Amino acid sequence: MLDSWQDTDADHGRITTRTCAVIADLDLIPHQEKWPGLQAIARVDSEVYHKATGQKSSMTRYFITTLAPEAKVIGMAARAHWSIENGLHWQLDISYREDASRKRKDHAAVNFSTLTKMTLTMLKRDTSTKVGIKSKRLKAGWDNDYLLKILGL
Repeated sequence: MLDSWQDTDADHGRITTRTCAVIADLDLIPHQEKWPGLQAIARVDSEVYHKATGQKSSMTRYFITTLAPEAKVIGMAARAHWSIENGLHWQLDISYREDASRKRKDHAAVNFSTLTKMTLTMLKRDTSTKVGIKSKRLKAGWDNDYLLKILGL
């Protein structure tokens, strides 16, 4: 069974068309037992037209999923995942300037990224101060009591 779904949206000077195709016939997949609950394989094609430059770009992503083999449901789930991921990346870049990081040696970049995500989570959980993440980071650096509170100590 093959199911497909297409969605188009226009924002931020771009027109994006996403097409999700899902196949539920998994007979040709070897070692299915390694993926308990596997229901479908999906392909999501994205084509982006940049209005200002007239340039087009495209990307194809593949997914295995335990969701029912419905292209609309899987396509929307894939889009929701990327919007969450993009939001997290934006927050890390704004609050921690992660994109400007020069950490390249060994596992430094991955280790530091893990730490920044952990601290971001801790700072977001704090509701005692009505300021942004950058300000909370500064406050934690200046106020040991606040730092200990954020760390849960």
